[in-house]
Amino acid sequence: MARFYGTIQGARGPASRLGNGSSGLTVTAQSFNGDICVHFGTSSRDPNRDHVNVYARTHAGSFSHWQQVSIFSGFVDDLLGVNARTNLVKDQVAKLSVEEKIELYHELGRALLAHPNSYAALED
Repeated sequence: MARFYGTIQGARGPASRLGNGSSGLTVTAQSFNGDICVHFGTSSRDPNRDHVNVYARTHAGSFSHWQQVSIFSGFVDDLLGVNARTNLVKDQVAKLSVEEKIELYHELGRALLAHPNSYAALED
């Protein structure tokens, strides 16, 4: 039975993948400059809680020169606890056009890659 479910939408249309507690599920969105990866799995310490690793990777023209920056590593329910503090931002983002959202996400990705400790600053 699937514990994790991932979807993507691209030029060829939608696609989805399933992951279970053993396999987990890794989702990567890549550009020419780098990528953002999210890996879901179960924790050996607490197999009833879902664990997530979110990280950005940048490369210098070659996949053999990755630089990885951790954005979040922990339990999914801990990450979702920040939602109460971000509802206002989510409402504002929901009002943006698709083009504005894409530009916002690109800016956020560039900021996270340029300032590895910026996620920790967002928690304050």
